[in-house]
Amino acid sequence: MEASIGNLSNLKSRLLSARELDGIPAAPWDLLSANALMENPFYARAYVRSGLSTLDAGNRISAFAVWFNERKLVGLFPFRTFFGTACGAHNIYQFSGAPLVHREHAEDVVRAWLLEIGAGRLPGCWQLPDLQLDGRLHDLICRVARQLGLSLAVFNTYSRPQLTRLQGGFEAHLTEVLGKSRRKELERCIRRLREKGELRLERATKPDAVRSALEAFLALENAGWKGKAGTAFLAHRDDAGFARAAFTSDGNGCGTIIDTLLLGDRPIAISVNITSGSTLFTPKCTYSEPLRSFAPGLVLEYLVIQRFYSEGDFARMDAATTADGHVIQGLWNESVPMGTLYVGSATETAIAVGFARAKAALKPRAKWLRDYFRAA
Repeated sequence: MEASIGNLSNLKSRLLSARELDGIPAAPWDLLSANALMENPFYARAYVRSGLSTLDAGNRISAFAVWFNERKLVGLFPFRTFFGTACGAHNIYQFSGAPLVHREHAEDVVRAWLLEIGAGRLPGCWQLPDLQLDGRLHDLICRVARQLGLSLAVFNTYSRPQLTRLQGGFEAHLTEVLGKSRRKELERCIRRLREKGELRLERATKPDAVRSALEAFLALENAGWKGKAGTAFLAHRDDAGFARAAFTSDGNGCGTIIDTLLLGDRPIAISVNITSGSTLFTPKCTYSEPLRSFAPGLVLEYLVIQRFYSEGDFARMDAATTADGHVIQGLWNESVPMGTLYVGSATETAIAVGFARAKAALKPRAKWLRDYFRAA
């Protein structure tokens, strides 16, 4: 499908197959990612293509793409249709469903997309999971959807931690965010670890260093409870392949950055991070479980916060969490409201939200049955 959209004469849209999505040239996709109204590294070219060749192969991934003057990619909405609903963020390692919308063409792109939904040329309801609910993209989608008479709903709301710099620096952060008791606890853990050997933080940014640090992360994660539960990357060939393809560096500080806490030469906590503009997203972390009493994961976060204040490489860090109650909420100073946004026709949106509510109600029972059979 290729068509001009209503009176938006400079825009043309296409519905892309997985093969066509994979074949979008690097330059326009990368330019769109760098200029997106809402940053989303999980829809960056390397990350999406890594999924298409591993986890998402055969999953009928599609994308709605919008071009300006037939050359400039200004909108990209990857999705997979599930019971008639277009679902964004199509694998379990994508922690934002915010479509890529060029900031200079944002209103026209969103209007073009919603017009296609209203006209029946796209699925009648779209689900955008893990979308920031007080962000400019969310507000724009809601405003234009109401103008066009489409229905909106929000489900599965939670808060996502973010880290920004307080005016008083690292010391102010320790006082105002961590508090006296948490600070003393973490500093005690640092002292106890240093009694066992040299403790240092290393940040890998260059391609070879990132590859080496990623292999250390995969091994450390697999040695812990995730390995035993079969949820570590190394537990499944496609998951491991995805990680090795997605978490890479371009050598210029873009892509993946990996922070490692070393005790001597031994990694005891590792955080895998992805850059997007001035924001550093932190989607994956692991730690040495035999050293649990020394809280190596929290010590790593403490040192990363210290570096965040001293280095100034990024303006913000995003925890990339997908539920309330993450331990990092007690270490970082801000949070943003997140949730799943549904937009579409009244009937199909109501059906999609009803299905989501039923699935959420059944989830605790499904977890109980899974744990029961594992134990048996």
